[in-house]
Amino acid sequence: MRSWFRSARALLPGLLFGLATVGTAMDSRSGGPPAMKPLDWLAGERTLYEVFQYLYRWYWDEVDVRPLKAREEMRLWWREVASTADRGDRSRFLELYIPALRTEVVLKKADYEIPELGLRIRNEHFHVLEVHRRGPIEEGDWSAYRLHLGALMDYLLWKRSHREYPDAIISTYMAEAVAEALADPTRDLRSRVDPEDFPVEVHVAPLSPVGNDLWVYWEEAEVVFRFESDADLSNPVAWESHRVHFQTYDLRHQVLVSLAEVPGSNAFLTRDRAGRILYNCVVLGQWRELDPPGGRESAP
Repeated sequence: MRSWFRSARALLPGLLFGLATVGTAMDSRSGGPPAMKPLDWLAGERTLYEVFQYLYRWYWDEVDVRPLKAREEMRLWWREVASTADRGDRSRFLELYIPALRTEVVLKKADYEIPELGLRIRNEHFHVLEVHRRGPIEEGDWSAYRLHLGALMDYLLWKRSHREYPDAIISTYMAEAVAEALADPTRDLRSRVDPEDFPVEVHVAPLSPVGNDLWVYWEEAEVVFRFESDADLSNPVAWESHRVHFQTYDLRHQVLVSLAEVPGSNAFLTRDRAGRILYNCVVLGQWRELDPPGGRESAP
């Protein structure tokens, strides 16, 4: 099995090169020469397919995949969006709209400096920033791209269980989030777990090369943590420079059927979203022990 996997990995560059040939760009506004492909903006064919793999893992359901299997091709709409960021921020934003799935994906390629830290945040590829369900768009300033689905669906099936995890050194920063959640007086976590009971056991979801978030499930406390950053989450420097933010969700009290119950709030998860997070953390995830902040020598 392992030898087959190594062979498959060796074939991946050729597979991705083939995927690059299965799409056609169209200019929706002039009928002139072909418009620039979203692949060009996304700095390579792999990123576009990784975006679909991210949707496949984190957003799609059977009702999304079933109609795609009956199609030979699918039309995408895309556009680059002008940034309203501070002067000197060279970050770029791209929107993809998938009519067949009524889904809009906002992507960001961060490129800015933090002078006070002597740090530059610069990503090689676009990362998924937001995913929305929405109705039809007005095509005005969008360009169309026709995507052939056979190779895409084969790629998604082949890669559905692929897993990459953050470096072990990042566990130190996860432990700090656990300690902070335990110290939060607005939560009742101390009634569920012993605050001195380190090391704690967590399940870490796989990272996506186009994702800007990482999910961690602490089963004993019944909470999930979402870490997010403009910087690449697989890079320890992002964590060391405190450019990673986290949010804690209590699975007892912060799960609803619909976010329409709490309009404007980002403090809740839908039941569907919570189930998807647990699947990625427990089934596809990696089990880890987190030492107390400061290392095992600081444990009581």
